[in-house]
Amino acid sequence: MRRAALLALAVLPLLGADCGGDDPAPPSGCTVSVGGEVSEQLWCAGNLFDFTTLDPPQSGFSIQLALYRGAAFPAGNVSIDLLEAPVVGASYGWNPDTSWSNVDIGDAIRFDGGLTDTHEAWAPDTGKLSLRFTALPPVGPSGAQSGFHGTLTATLPSLSTPGVPGTDVTFTATF
Repeated sequence: MRRAALLALAVLPLLGADCGGDDPAPPSGCTVSVGGEVSEQLWCAGNLFDFTTLDPPQSGFSIQLALYRGAAFPAGNVSIDLLEAPVVGASYGWNPDTSWSNVDIGDAIRFDGGLTDTHEAWAPDTGKLSLRFTALPPVGPSGAQSGFHGTLTATLPSLSTPGVPGTDVTFTATF
């Protein structure tokens, strides 16, 4: 249920998209560079939600970055669920090479132009991800937070066609 609520929040920027005329400039402040097998510049919209503010309270915090191409065309997603409140300066993510993970659930996905997954990383077993907050606002009464900032690096393995090797892509984000 928590994942569905976060996905609904992630598509909110799409609701203001206009289907006619020139595309408006994407919002600034959240950018993603994709490198490796694919190279592109994306923008993102982030959500941070504190589930302890619900009635009845639930445990956990969710961070979601929805990635977009152009005005509002989905390009991917990064989401992490934590059992405790995030802290400025701490690293969150996973790395199966070192058996490190401090997230409850996590994933990073890149879509092609047709919304087909091309690259995926899933905590704690595939790919790598590290997210670090540089600023966190106080929690609002609704549980939703805006105005948080940080950096993210991720390596996503290719979902290539069987028998056709693909290469990883990297996400480098500033939000």
